[in-house]
Amino acid sequence: MSRFQNARGGVLYRNSEGECCASNLRPPTGYSLSVIETANNTVVATIPVGPQPVGVAFSPNSNRAYIANWNTNTVSVIDTVTHTVLRTVLAGANPFGLALNADGSRLYATDWGSHSVSVIDTTTYAILSTIPVGGHPMGFGLFIGPAIVPPATPVPTLSQWALVALGLLLAGSALIQFPRGRLTPA
Repeated sequence: MSRFQNARGGVLYRNSEGECCASNLRPPTGYSLSVIETANNTVVATIPVGPQPVGVAFSPNSNRAYIANWNTNTVSVIDTVTHTVLRTVLAGANPFGLALNADGSRLYATDWGSHSVSVIDTTTYAILSTIPVGGHPMGFGLFIGPAIVPPATPVPTLSQWALVALGLLLAGSALIQFPRGRLTPA
């Protein structure tokens, strides 16, 4: 589990080191991400990002934060150690919700304005795919998660097969000993 939890605009999200993050949509902080130290309830960093930051997602190792910038159709990539913007990458129209796959290699952005989800490679920052979805997707909460794997059906062991064979053998011998319609042995 990541030290950070995924966030949606303006809400605080805590990591295991006692920091919260909040995306700021309006002045006085401007368009930014605030990092709050929860031990003493103080802002330790304010990181400028693109206009109207809404969705926030963190890499599995928490070294990177991704912020959806609604007005510029971009995502800011932030180094969570130095609290600096590393780069800004393109997404679809009006990105809103963000989530990463389990290994952090793919970033998924719900693109409200283009009615799609952009799949972004987190190494090259190229859009790998654009998936058309319903009207104005937002992606509240975790919307990309581990695949649900059905429980494995165990393969019977040799001794279990032997018990099945023995059961069939006994059932067959019972049919021979008790012919149809008789309740007592022949």
